[in-house]
Amino acid sequence: MEKRKAGTTPAFLLRSQCFRLRLQEPDSELGTSRGPLPPELPAGKRGGWHRDSVYPRFRLTSFAPRAVNFGREFTIHAMPRRYVAVCGASEASDAQLHAAHEVGKLLAEAGAVVINGGLGGVSGAASEGAASAGGTVIGLLPESHRAGANKHLTIALPTGMGQARNVLIVTAAQSVIAIGGGWGTLSEIAIAKRLGRTVVTLDSWPITGLESVATPAEAVRRALE
Repeated sequence: MEKRKAGTTPAFLLRSQCFRLRLQEPDSELGTSRGPLPPELPAGKRGGWHRDSVYPRFRLTSFAPRAVNFGREFTIHAMPRRYVAVCGASEASDAQLHAAHEVGKLLAEAGAVVINGGLGGVSGAASEGAASAGGTVIGLLPESHRAGANKHLTIALPTGMGQARNVLIVTAAQSVIAIGGGWGTLSEIAIAKRLGRTVVTLDSWPITGLESVATPAEAVRRALE
């Protein structure tokens, strides 16, 4: 076994740290300065520049752990207020498809993320409505590939779980809007209720204990509460 020299620290005792950095945009390509350099470090402090032809310049300004300062203002957008699953049959009536489209549109306008099964029918109509309003639509697909996913999805996630992906859909959502019938829709309603999710139905299964509404606007209002 190799002996280590006295006064050295074993490799397994070394600790990594996060350093405070200040970003200075590169100016060599433009030939003009983009602002003064950061002030020099106080005497006795360690620091230096990192720069090459690809990366910007970074000034190491302190050894404060878990703190990164990029020396410029930027905006962090708030997370959407609600994740809502829109569930329904792949073979739906024209009225149900129209309602799903309107529900998706209203959810997107309210800043919610729309989650669905990613295929056609109610899922496709809700996806189209949300996409038309610039919303985010996540489709959890039953197969292990993306073939068949509707074109309005922002994110298409193959699960390879078949009908069992219904569990993922309602688990990922904070509330569920069910439109139309279908056994798959019924299973999503049941799982969502067992998970304690808010479930709102629109022209769907007439089951005691479920809240049924008459319009897309009312369904969205209840799902966002």
